[in-house]
Amino acid sequence: MKKDRNNIIFVNSSGNDYGEIFVYGYIGDSWSEDGVISSRFVKELRKMEEKYNTIRIRINSGGGSVHDGITMFNAIRQSPANTEAWIDGIAASMAGPVACACRKIYMSRYGRFMSHRVSGGCYGNADELRRTADEMEDWEGSISEIYSVRTTLSKEEAKKKYITDNDRWISAKQALDEKLIDGIYDGEKVDIPSNGKTVDIVNSYNKVLVNNLNIDQDNTIIIL
Repeated sequence: MKKDRNNIIFVNSSGNDYGEIFVYGYIGDSWSEDGVISSRFVKELRKMEEKYNTIRIRINSGGGSVHDGITMFNAIRQSPANTEAWIDGIAASMAGPVACACRKIYMSRYGRFMSHRVSGGCYGNADELRRTADEMEDWEGSISEIYSVRTTLSKEEAKKKYITDNDRWISAKQALDEKLIDGIYDGEKVDIPSNGKTVDIVNSYNKVLVNNLNIDQDNTIIIL
């Protein structure tokens, strides 16, 4: 077992009536070797559905692969379980739509939500570059629709508000006011580095959140 506990699945086996999946890290394997891979996530989600009626997706993620994120989004949306997103740290970039797949979303009062435009690139001729740009804009349309459904804004209003050139950081209170989330809970207070990059913010939360996981010896830990 790895010494760190990033990206773990925590399966309750001590009498709780819910299971938890921790998405603590970047989505997809192209961002880091400890990335949350959609195929493993979906496999463990389906296993958990056999045992629990309620599944909590706990999130501290700087985002990552759109393809992996959409796969996770669809798996959660299709789940027969009562799915809940608990944003313990940040739900940035693609982690935001993953959270929006859940039936209910709760956010730490010290957490942050972040949205922005889709980023990507390719190597090729002019036509290939144009096709890549078109694909990125199509993904932005899909993500806008996800936020539209969640907030009851029109798709165009959601795109203007959330698909921004600069990172749009949203506090728990703002997220509640904008109907991105359903409630706020008392989470872990974390000292965030001033002017830190998204990866620095994720790591700051992880240092506190992972160390404070209350996991007893009767529980099973699966490293993603």
